[in-house]
Amino acid sequence: MSAHSTKARNRHPNPKSYEREKFAVTYVIVEVCDHPENGQTFALIAGEFPADGVRPLFTGHIEQGMATLLICVEN
Repeated sequence: MSAHSTKARNRHPNPKSYEREKFAVTYVIVEVCDHPENGQTFALIAGEFPADGVRPLFTGHIEQGMATLLICVEN
């Protein structure tokens, strides 16, 4: 199950076991989660300031080399 889903965020709005970081890339928010059991995952959320409950466009696991690509996209 994705840690970025609306249900997961509602169940655990302030999780103690993992943190979510958000980065704005033009009109898309990239949310990164370092989950202790499932590893690092990300979600792409449409909109500069998405409303609560907005579902991610895409979620997935972060693989080696992806961080460098995301940094290039942001710059």
